Amino acid sequence: MGELCRSHSPRRRHEGDRRSSVEMRAHWTHRAGIRAVPVVVGFAEEIRDAQRARGLTTSPRAFAVPLIVRALRHADTLANALVARGLAD
Repeated sequence: MGELCRSHSPRRRHEGDRRSSVEMRAHWTHRAGIRAVPVVVGFAEEIRDAQRARGLTTSPRAFAVPLIVRALRHADTLANALVARGLAD
């Protein structure tokens, strides 16, 4: 089983690519950045909806703090998923 996992790991599959390690990292960083935009917009909409439901006024701090916390939590989860798939050092 261990040999099967090693031979089919994502890093092993990309060994035949002509892209360098730097190019692959730039590619994944770019992809994650593009994917993060709609995710963060979704977080912002959820936070605004929750604030409206509670009848809170729209203060920049009351909006920014939960948005930053959710975005960082999402980034941490994404990083852990990439590590688990063998796509990180």
